[in-house]
Amino acid sequence: MPAGQAAPCDASGHCRATATCLPSRAMTKPPRIWVPRQVFVAEDGELIVGSSVGQFVEVQGIPRGTLGRRQRLLDARHTLWMVERAALDETLIRDYALVLPERLIDAEVQPNAHRWLSELPLVCISGIKAERIIPEDRLRLFRVAVEESGKALVLSVDVRGGGKASTSLSLDLSAVAQKVTPTGGDELRRRARGPSSLVDRVLRQATNGALDEDSVVAAWQAVTLIEPGYGYRGALDGTPATIEQVQFGARALEAVFSQINERADAMLPDAQAIRSALARPRSEDDSRLQLPPYGEVDCVVEEPVTLRLDAFHGTYTTAGRTVDELALPSIFRYFVTEFEPWQPTIPPGLARELASVLRERKPPPTWVALLAVALLLAIAAVSFALRR
Repeated sequence: MPAGQAAPCDASGHCRATATCLPSRAMTKPPRIWVPRQVFVAEDGELIVGSSVGQFVEVQGIPRGTLGRRQRLLDARHTLWMVERAALDETLIRDYALVLPERLIDAEVQPNAHRWLSELPLVCISGIKAERIIPEDRLRLFRVAVEESGKALVLSVDVRGGGKASTSLSLDLSAVAQKVTPTGGDELRRRARGPSSLVDRVLRQATNGALDEDSVVAAWQAVTLIEPGYGYRGALDGTPATIEQVQFGARALEAVFSQINERADAMLPDAQAIRSALARPRSEDDSRLQLPPYGEVDCVVEEPVTLRLDAFHGTYTTAGRTVDELALPSIFRYFVTEFEPWQPTIPPGLARELASVLRERKPPPTWVALLAVALLLAIAAVSFALRR
């Protein structure tokens, strides 16, 4: 491929990547570019471009479930009702009494957490308010649910309102995971890179790029910060957290993204150059291109996948038309093998504090719960005997 020719994103504007090393004469390795919502080099070297990238971390000391800690949508057993932040104005916020998570964060005390929350493309709203929004048609409403149904793990996606065509998708993800393994040819297998997230590809394709896995997970984490229990097993609302709880829940996010954002400004020119390069059309036969600051990078095409919905107990309706198949187009992935392995860190004291709080939230061991039940039954039996 000619130097400088670049590769596109998929149909929804998303690109994934892994890159090669700089020439051996280079004195230093190029930096690990991490510009949230623009360009992100993953720890394993995959270069990812898009409006939702780089907003999660996998840092030792940050417990699972903490705001900003990487999480999969498959971890949820929740129903989420979401609207697009870009469509909101103060009138809509007031009319529907919407609570924006960042408004519970002091921007002077936790500026990076406030920024992270305020830039999320999706905002979760009450399931009760969603029922009011739908008939008024002032906003486009997204409903995403992950539910257990027997042995099935069902992903449901509904898009309605906003003057646009409605979409409804239901799919057994456990069956998809068992039967579908996306491949990208010998090069992808040789590099031992796993396939991309099928959940992400399904969300993008079914909603024409309006949703992706990271943006949905970020909205879920944000609403959980301010309303613990929201959406769990279909709950329409959660329990409002106190301001102190919200600020504490954002401390880890503030700590790591203060480091990430401090580096990001200097990397912005390279990030913008990479996005421009990857936005240009390219052929699937092209396997190399030039990307600053990494030089020549490799491109691997992950093959398209067609899901026959009846094989996965699925249904898909869009614009009033029932579709039998969901075709996931091929995606381009790029590989970077030489870069400085920088990673944000979390202060040891904060890590211990977070771990302590997490331990306090854990349910008691099973034997304790069984003992409590047995004790209650014994008390009831004695009480009954005394009344006779």
